[in-house]
Amino acid sequence: MAVQEGITRDKAIGQGNGLWGLKQIITDNSGQLTITSNGARYSFINRKARLSSVIPQLAFENGCIVDFQLDYSKEISISKALHGHEPTNYLVESLENDFGQITIKLIEKESGTGTRPSGVQIRNEVINIYKQTGRPIALDFIGLPVIASSFADELIGKLFIEFGFFGFNNIIKLKNMNPTVQAIVQRSVAQRMMESLNGGKLE
Repeated sequence: MAVQEGITRDKAIGQGNGLWGLKQIITDNSGQLTITSNGARYSFINRKARLSSVIPQLAFENGCIVDFQLDYSKEISISKALHGHEPTNYLVESLENDFGQITIKLIEKESGTGTRPSGVQIRNEVINIYKQTGRPIALDFIGLPVIASSFADELIGKLFIEFGFFGFNNIIKLKNMNPTVQAIVQRSVAQRMMESLNGGKLE
């Protein structure tokens, strides 16, 4: 029943889209889904459902295991699988300000602004958000007196190379940089520009 649309233990809490939606995605992708709970197993493989009841009982009470596999060589459209419904992106929603603009406040990042790995992490987040939304993203430096040059290179310098001059200026907005931070960022971008013009490769 749980993989049927609209089935939920409490309508006040959920709408019954979770496992149903997952099965829809599995179906569209020709993937595999297995649900094991209380001595029973539901499997959906090659778009065929099968129910088994003669399996060992799970060691923990009222436990449930959901295992699914997708073929990432095939394009996956969640909207298509859910009959046109576009799921809410809660990460993006949490980053929107009162005007609906996507803003990442760097001072709030737990990884900090002092290391190259942190720059890599935030750069990947920015790229993923842009791929999902196609919307401009503001990087807010408010409250940061200084940042590491390696951080600036990984985040800003490589984003500049990733999107190109015009793309970067249309996609990335830099806010609230003091003169020190601005100088560090300008140097990282200038060095990456020179490397790109000279045919160099990113590290």
